[in-house]
Amino acid sequence: MAGHLARRMPIPLILATCLLATVVSAADLRPPHRTPPLWSTTARGRKDRPGSGTPKTPGAVVRTQWNTGEIWLRRTIELAVPLPPRAALRLHHDEDAQVYLTGDLVLSRSGYTTEYESEEIDVRTLRPGRNVLAIHCRQTIGGRYIDAGIDAILPDTK
Repeated sequence: MAGHLARRMPIPLILATCLLATVVSAADLRPPHRTPPLWSTTARGRKDRPGSGTPKTPGAVVRTQWNTGEIWLRRTIELAVPLPPRAALRLHHDEDAQVYLTGDLVLSRSGYTTEYESEEIDVRTLRPGRNVLAIHCRQTIGGRYIDAGIDAILPDTK
């Protein structure tokens, strides 16, 4: 809204399951979201964020070790209604990353960050109920890290 500040807050997730793999095809990131046999499954709650990487990567909070050249993550989330009028993707990546929401590429970044960055996404990529957040990250040298989340962008009430 013009003239109003916005505030961001995480969208409450009803269900969060994280799948990860270090060898998959690009087709595994797109619908119909069958789980390939080489993918690992880990349950994740909001207090146990699915940051994957190597220790001592700047700004990283590593929950899952990742020390190969590439990683693919897929997280199923259930969103309650009403959905927010605006949404943002929060991403911390070291190195190149592509982010998909239910099969649609919503963000692609090269290089790396040392903290979370947020970018508004088209809220029409979200839908009430089941959504799939899929991420591919590639690393060529040094530390590695990947983590993402979805935030609601709400008007400032002041």
